[in-house]
Amino acid sequence: MQKTNISNTTNTSEGFLEDISERLAYLNREMALSDEVTNRESAIEKGIEIGHEKGLAEGIKKGLAEGIKKGLAEGQLKTRIEMIYAMIADGLDDERISRITKEPLEEVTRIRKEVKN
Repeated sequence: MQKTNISNTTNTSEGFLEDISERLAYLNREMALSDEVTNRESAIEKGIEIGHEKGLAEGIKKGLAEGIKKGLAEGQLKTRIEMIYAMIADGLDDERISRITKEPLEEVTRIRKEVKN
């Protein structure tokens, strides 16, 4: 029985190779499957690329916002310290400077010590 199966398989494959319409249909199916795999892989790569670009853009946007926020905070601190220097130079006492600037009294006292040195 095994010889019959091999013989049938051989006859079927020979018939397939001789029939051009079957061969073309087979090749067309194979090309369609190959195209589908290629398209799927391309779509995945494009999706990864788009995701990377969006992530990078969001990261830059977030970093810029944090940088601006930090810069403003540092600028405000510098302005308050300069104001404290000016008030010390005008002869105001530490408690009054603390009330006006909303800086802790200890910070005003520390800044006054810096001015003296």
